[in-house]
Amino acid sequence: MSASNPIRIALLVSAAVAEITWADLPSGPASASSVELWTQGHYGEADQNRRGGLLGYEAEFRGAAVGVRGQLTEGWRLGLDYRVLEADLQRDAERLGRIDGKFVRARASFAQGAYAFNLGLTHGRTEHDRGLPAGDYSGTSLGADSLFAYRYPLQGTVAVEPLLQLRYARSEAKQSQPLHEVGEVGVGLRWTGHFQAGPGRLEQRIRLMALRDYIADEQGTTTLLILGDQPLLTHPTQPRRNSYQAGLGVSYHLGSFTLSAGYDYLERSDYYANHLLAEIRYAF
Repeated sequence: MSASNPIRIALLVSAAVAEITWADLPSGPASASSVELWTQGHYGEADQNRRGGLLGYEAEFRGAAVGVRGQLTEGWRLGLDYRVLEADLQRDAERLGRIDGKFVRARASFAQGAYAFNLGLTHGRTEHDRGLPAGDYSGTSLGADSLFAYRYPLQGTVAVEPLLQLRYARSEAKQSQPLHEVGEVGVGLRWTGHFQAGPGRLEQRIRLMALRDYIADEQGTTTLLILGDQPLLTHPTQPRRNSYQAGLGVSYHLGSFTLSAGYDYLERSDYYANHLLAEIRYAF
């Protein structure tokens, strides 16, 4: 990858890939509805720079997902979703391989007073077609994550929330491909506010996160992981431990429907990604 070639960063159009984590932490009056359904589709591009003597790559993402979330009690919510992802990898227009992934994710969230937390478990299976650095193989992945928040009301409906996040994911491939692990701890802030807009309610969000990978595995292979709600292509050679995220979001609540859009930026180990989010939810 030449120095004159500008970094191509990921553009994802989705319905919850990264934003659901924050939506699961209630940021306003709780809905009286007991069940929500959502669906998503997404497309993206990513760029991994050369690192540790290993050449970088470009990737194109496509995928879709469906999910359901239910109100168990006044404070507890449970959810389940299924998503299909595929990533085509190339370097200088030369095809390097393709990774197909199918992931099931279960989540639980709880909010009481100023406190809220979100827990998630992910299981996935990946198929690598001439993947890096070897040929065809398959594998499985496991992930667990948690997000804790405390709400400080400011003025009107505006609030600031300190955040603590823990994320772990591991991918183990067959045919002698090595295990790859990521284990991150992060801190951040989220700003929220909402106001009446026509017949509905408009909610705004700003989020900043800094995370540190305490495993920083450099023995694994290039594969597709779901890190919390974030899809990630790993590049294990000499990984850097720190990553940074910034996000903007807006949701419009109108009756049983919620329409959301957002922007999320991720930088990790010379891996740069911009995510554009779109979400539709229907509550019964």
